[in-house]
Amino acid sequence: MTGISPRRFKNSSDEIVEEKNRYGRWPVYTLYALHDRGGDRYIYAPREKAEGVLNEKWDSAPLSRGSMGLFLEFSNWPVEQGMDKAIETGFGLGRTLDTDRNAAAAKMWAETYGVLGLGRNANESYSIGGSSDLHRTTAIYTGRFDWVHGPSRAYRMSARGGEHETVEAFAFEAWQAHLARRLYELASREVLDEASIVRLMDNIPQAYSLPPNVPNASPVHPSEREMHSRDAENIRSWALARVEQTVMLKVENDCYPTVEGSPGSYKQGWGFKSLLGAMWLQMMWLMLGEHNHCRWCGSLFEPTRRDRRFCNADCRQAWHYHKGSGKSSKRARKRARDSRKS
Repeated sequence: MTGISPRRFKNSSDEIVEEKNRYGRWPVYTLYALHDRGGDRYIYAPREKAEGVLNEKWDSAPLSRGSMGLFLEFSNWPVEQGMDKAIETGFGLGRTLDTDRNAAAAKMWAETYGVLGLGRNANESYSIGGSSDLHRTTAIYTGRFDWVHGPSRAYRMSARGGEHETVEAFAFEAWQAHLARRLYELASREVLDEASIVRLMDNIPQAYSLPPNVPNASPVHPSEREMHSRDAENIRSWALARVEQTVMLKVENDCYPTVEGSPGSYKQGWGFKSLLGAMWLQMMWLMLGEHNHCRWCGSLFEPTRRDRRFCNADCRQAWHYHKGSGKSSKRARKRARDSRKS
């Protein structure tokens, strides 16, 4: 995925929350291990690297200016690491995201940034209720169809990892972040790429309620795609609603407001209970920021200067050539050619 850089998050977050009001540290250990409990692997940081040798850690600051690109990194991790979608575990045994490639990606992420900080109890992390629509979209996209129900809206966290920090859970969260960023980019562009969004809609008939004033000509319940792909406005709304709902639920679950200052001069800040929550808070700050779309390709990016409007030099040149009015524009060059001919 192109067109985005971490600097955008720094500017967005600075506009919303001052650096001193972003709280929280997240430990990153020097050693992480993969443990297999009968085909269900998880990541954890052992207490010792060897007998009598403590597994040291350092504390990162996920909400600081220097870490504002973490959500971008996480949302690109499935592509960058070539992660798998769900594969068959065997005849009649269902599908899994616990592949060797995904395990390597999860371990590399932990070694670089720490574990995500998922619920201590695997049943807490994936119980019925409190899920976002994007969770369901991710379950269908990855082929993990039995995970259509998302995590509960209240669960405990752990920074060391353990049986809750499974390879499957990491892969699912990474793909969900990837889809959120992708949908947000596609839906927030001026010229909508309808086909790319519609492909992510479920095309299997479901027991949905039809929108008002939409006749049901078929006894079969319409699919998600049939309901929401009628026109550009509905397509855009479908995509943005999924991102907005997911961001709100993730932030509500894993982040909390703080106060700093004294009576008459209090400022609101933010803290977090998990690395995953801190990253979704970054996504919220991105959405609240301004001037974050390239004027030419429409991709999200983070300007190095507040007056920057293009994600890279190629887009800047393309815009000035096709739409600009300066000497490098297509019209100016045509006038120059015509002038030379006359």
